[in-house]
Amino acid sequence: MNYDIEKYKELYNLAKEAFNEELNRAFRIDEKASKYLTVLTFFIGIYGFFIKEILQIISFPNNFIEWSLFLVLAIILLLLIVTCFKTFSILKVHEYRKIPIDLNFFDKNELIDIYFTMASGIKENMIQNRKTTDKKSKKLYQLLTTKPYLKETETPEKSSSNLLVFAFYQDTL
Repeated sequence: MNYDIEKYKELYNLAKEAFNEELNRAFRIDEKASKYLTVLTFFIGIYGFFIKEILQIISFPNNFIEWSLFLVLAIILLLLIVTCFKTFSILKVHEYRKIPIDLNFFDKNELIDIYFTMASGIKENMIQNRKTTDKKSKKLYQLLTTKPYLKETETPEKSSSNLLVFAFYQDTL
């Protein structure tokens, strides 16, 4: 009996570590997007300064070169605006699930059942958090690499320890 408790305690601890790792991954993605937004804001400031100077030089485009320059500046402005909106969509607040806690459940069940149920709940919540984080990660990856899409099987960031916990969890069921 003691062996079973230790086994499920280890399962719970591994699931909890993987859960925390997934939350840390989400925070790192948000941090990267925040840094990217900072750099983007700096570029917008530089762009604003130079566009002001250029527009003072050419108040109204008269020849092909001035029209080309005007068109390039308009395209750059459009790309900066689109990039800002995409970055804000990455930084949008997402709901992450937390470790489930029910005090009544703790009072009514044995320790082995508590470990197993907590590990199961953590696994389910981690799967949902992984989906949310993967969406954010794909958006950031697309933004930074200018790739228009990622296939469903492609993930820019993979974690081997989560796979280890899933494998361990699957074996215990």
